[in-house]
Amino acid sequence: MQRVFAKMKIRYRRITVDVGDVKKPDRCEACGKPSKKLQHHHVVYRYETKEVRKNPKLALRNTIILCYFDHKIGNSLSLIHANKERALKLRKLIKQKGDDEKIVAVVEKMEKLRKKKLKYENLQHNLR
Repeated sequence: MQRVFAKMKIRYRRITVDVGDVKKPDRCEACGKPSKKLQHHHVVYRYETKEVRKNPKLALRNTIILCYFDHKIGNSLSLIHANKERALKLRKLIKQKGDDEKIVAVVEKMEKLRKKKLKYENLQHNLR
């Protein structure tokens, strides 16, 4: 079931824009759980803020709809992807200290997923 929000506002980089009426699912795209407080997570920022100010609907592109918890995970994964060297240094430090095996497992899993994504992107590029 879809819900409609009138005059929805969304953050895009450092600005907030009014995107008007937007249909939004009532379930998180990651976990599938129903939630009334869903958020748009930008997978990638493809537009300059000037463009988004002129056409606010662009702010909705390249987004996924997530619950609060999955949005926090998405932001963390974005940071890991953006700061690969720092994430790897942190992984080594955590491994040395042996404080939290779960964090190490998550970082290792993310590295495997990143490598798979790179292979997939390279394959896509070569097929063009």
